[in-house]
Amino acid sequence: MLLELSALIPLLNSCQSQVDASILKRLIDTESSRNPYAIGVVGVKTVNQPKTKLEAIQIAIDLDNRGFRYSLGLMQINNKNFPAYGMTIETAFDPCTNINVGADIYAKCYHRAKANTPSKAHQLLLDDAASCYYANNFTQGYQSEGANGLSYVEKFNREKKLPSDIISESYDSFPEPPQPSKPSPPTQPHVWDVFGDFTD
Repeated sequence: MLLELSALIPLLNSCQSQVDASILKRLIDTESSRNPYAIGVVGVKTVNQPKTKLEAIQIAIDLDNRGFRYSLGLMQINNKNFPAYGMTIETAFDPCTNINVGADIYAKCYHRAKANTPSKAHQLLLDDAASCYYANNFTQGYQSEGANGLSYVEKFNREKKLPSDIISESYDSFPEPPQPSKPSPPTQPHVWDVFGDFTD
């Protein structure tokens, strides 16, 4: 099941308010190709993708029981982030919850990038935030990986933006979101490419 753009755009605008819809759309296209039941496993190049939510939940529970590190849903939220956001395997496959958490992770990455290099150009900050979203650092996302030799940031920038009459990509106008009372996720890579374009 892949979400059509007509179904995705309302979710991008209603489920979160931190990040422009066009940026989230590019992240989702890169992470899961709009598959709300997508599952990625760290260290595994390819994963048989479930066709239903129930099947996805069952596969994820099995991965969890076997001690794998995995990422779920549209924005490929890593299971290590679940405690900080009060997520479960079941809620990770809810598109709205998944988008909300993914937007918060990207927003925090963006503000970290801006704090580190406040004079850097806006587009470069967006790219740094994409690298951080992918690997929780500002370098790994720029490294060439996989058979096609593309970096995560290159893939992110190759995905189509939403037309400007739908949304303008002006993310840097958003303020720093308030910090949650729950502890921050552990420092480690927290997303993985579902379709095996990259290697660990």
